[in-house]
Amino acid sequence: MSFGWLHVAPLIKDLLERYPRITLDLTMDDRVADLVEAGFDMAIRAGTLPDSALIACRLAPIHSVLTAAPAYLSQAGTPQHPEDLLQHGCLHYSYSCDPREWILRGAEGDVRVCMKERLCVNNSEALCTA
Repeated sequence: MSFGWLHVAPLIKDLLERYPRITLDLTMDDRVADLVEAGFDMAIRAGTLPDSALIACRLAPIHSVLTAAPAYLSQAGTPQHPEDLLQHGCLHYSYSCDPREWILRGAEGDVRVCMKERLCVNNSEALCTA
């Protein structure tokens, strides 16, 4: 939904002005719906798509980042190694493929860290606010 709010919604006015004969029914939701069952003509999705007969094209890369509020780090300490995250109150996006395992990429390769979430939420805006 954040992507739609930030990148799609600002274009709607110009799109409708440029193509006055189209009708747009826009659904912005973080939930992953069955496109055929829901009757959607198209969707913008983030992440790895499962195999299907649908046609997909990449719009842009998506990069996730690991962040923390300075006040939280002052209180809980700054992790120095991936395994240090196990001692922290982590927030998770419930619609991610595996919200309990993070894959951290670095110069020495990928490191998988299984987390215990303190908060799990299905909306990216709520996650960022938390």
